[in-house]
Amino acid sequence: MRSTCSGSRLREDLRLDIDRLLRSLGITRVHVTHDQAEAMALGDRIAVMSQGRIAQIGTAEDIYVAPDDAFVADFIGTMNRVSGMIRGGALCFEGGCVPLPAGHAAPYAMLRPEDLRVVDRGTLGTVTRMLLCQISDLHIKPDRKIAYRRVDTATMLERCVARILALPQVPDAVVATGDLVDFGTEAEYRLLRELLAPLTMPLYLLPGNHDGREGLRTVFGEDHPYLRQWAPFVQYAIDAHPLRLVALDTVIPGKGGGELCAERLAWLDRTLAQAPLRPTVVALHHPPFVTGIGHMDRVGLAGIDGLAAVIARHPQVERLIAGHLHRAITVRFAGTVATTCPSPAHQVALDLDPGARDDFVMEPPAFQLHWWNGASLVTHTAYVEQFDGPYPFREGGRLID
Repeated sequence: MRSTCSGSRLREDLRLDIDRLLRSLGITRVHVTHDQAEAMALGDRIAVMSQGRIAQIGTAEDIYVAPDDAFVADFIGTMNRVSGMIRGGALCFEGGCVPLPAGHAAPYAMLRPEDLRVVDRGTLGTVTRMLLCQISDLHIKPDRKIAYRRVDTATMLERCVARILALPQVPDAVVATGDLVDFGTEAEYRLLRELLAPLTMPLYLLPGNHDGREGLRTVFGEDHPYLRQWAPFVQYAIDAHPLRLVALDTVIPGKGGGELCAERLAWLDRTLAQAPLRPTVVALHHPPFVTGIGHMDRVGLAGIDGLAAVIARHPQVERLIAGHLHRAITVRFAGTVATTCPSPAHQVALDLDPGARDDFVMEPPAFQLHWWNGASLVTHTAYVEQFDGPYPFREGGRLID
């Protein structure tokens, strides 16, 4: 039977009359229509057709509540589509991540209007955005001693801390990726503690090749219990923020280079497997890549291939953040991105000659801001020094010529 009646009221009345008549006679019929409301009102079972093929057969409730594909979802009723990116078995978009059923490959979610509700931001219970500040290679010396007869690392760190606190958006947390002090002594760490005390946000510390694990734990351990989360290495996971922070210890005591042995990598693999849907930053001191700066690469990281194999198994890792190089460097690594952070003090001279001297330069001191927007991680390099400006691009609504 095919309905071709015009006029909405007349069509609705005729639809009901036909339905009553056929039900009273006990006749099974096939009703062909392009009208969704008509199909939903009259059909005991509905077959949705697409390009001459049956896309889905079911009751009106089945097809509306649990459509088999995007075509059926769009065709029956009103549907909202929210696009995002698939990461680690979850669909991530601005606002957060939701787990996906096995085999789901489409980078979007579809929602009925009645399934959405407007709520006050304060009732959500979780915050999906985060600004993580990274500082690295502070090289604090005892009694505020000048480093290399030229670099006042203590004063420069004080300026860095003041700059962080004066940012337009104050970071939610700060992570310091090693070489916190110069010789790993308790006296250096006590001074470091004083210099970092003005920071009002959570602070996470990890050692570099200039650090000493025990000195760090002795001075900071009481109010930084994560430093003893795993022994003997200073490795830990922080789950208190929208971005999960996993810290690795690459230190070889007494050596300039670092390593990730089988024990440390196994810990990392287990720790990442515990939260496969959480966007994660992995922090370490030695960068997991060759930089081209010869004298620094000679004191680089051993175990890079093992680290790459672990990271490749865990696509929720948004970034590996490192220090050691005193420069901002970016590279693709194991399906994600690895970066190094400049120092708030001196920088390593940029010279890609393998035989270049191991020099430093007084380029502008800096730190990095890693902004998680709910869907992706964006990294900015920020400078400690104040420069002229800001100046407007426009005046009276017009671009200044």
